[in-house]
Amino acid sequence: MSNERRPLRGPEAFGRVAGDGAAVPGTAAPSVNGRAPDAPPAAPPRGRSAAPVGDPPTTDAPHDQGAEGTHANGAGLLVAAPPSGAGASRDGLPLLPPVVRGRPLVGAATAHEGRARRRAVVVVDPATEASTTRDLIHWTAVVGGALLVALVVKMVLFQAFMIPSESMSPALGVGDRVLVNKLSYRLHDVHRGDLIVFERPPLAQSAGDDSDLVKRVIALPGETVEAKGGVVLVDGVAIPERYLTPETATADFPRTTLGSDEVWVMGDNRGNSRDSRVFGPLTEDYIIGRAFLRVWPLDDLTLF
Repeated sequence: MSNERRPLRGPEAFGRVAGDGAAVPGTAAPSVNGRAPDAPPAAPPRGRSAAPVGDPPTTDAPHDQGAEGTHANGAGLLVAAPPSGAGASRDGLPLLPPVVRGRPLVGAATAHEGRARRRAVVVVDPATEASTTRDLIHWTAVVGGALLVALVVKMVLFQAFMIPSESMSPALGVGDRVLVNKLSYRLHDVHRGDLIVFERPPLAQSAGDDSDLVKRVIALPGETVEAKGGVVLVDGVAIPERYLTPETATADFPRTTLGSDEVWVMGDNRGNSRDSRVFGPLTEDYIIGRAFLRVWPLDDLTLF
């Protein structure tokens, strides 16, 4: 008789089982789901959780974890619950939104919200609108009032003038700016030695130059004026001219008697000044005002 063992077939291949379901010693151990009990557990499919081995899964008590929780499907696998309001496939997995050419379709509710936002109208608070209107009126009045005041001041009170030539050097240089008081000679008479700004008289007109002039008053209405030996005489008496430099000399000119509304004006730079020696006595009607303050340059502010 051969000693070769006969392979087990049929029910014997699983061993004899005792009444309590335990395998009888010396017999083949039963397999679980087609694998030996000593073999390592098979890895679950990618993307799915392993089902517990042992008791069969129960489906009447799902693991509810809220809108984003998990539950057990019919196969005993734990799957993520779909978001609230999202569809799910038959195996419990959430459905992906439909796409057209790679772009998700916009649901009817989302499209309606977009159209509603485009049709939205900005509502302005009446109180805010009234406040804005008041501010606009306020600043318009402020700017308009400032311009009106500046215009009145320029026309009636004060005006700035630029010195165009060297005729008043060294008292005033080219480019200096002086402030002129237009009310002075409406309040009092012209004084000797005043610096006055006046319109060009007819004999002082030159082509392309109609700028105003600035000179110093030498003689007053009704007086006689002349120059002899480099000295200016008024009514035959030499007048002190402290505003002249020591080397300044006045060329002689004949005696002239002034009218009741005329003054005699001359520049401090006697050798480079077109003044009453050229255009004669100046009628007071041409006088604009008295220059009383040099405002430019700023580092040389001077009262006259």
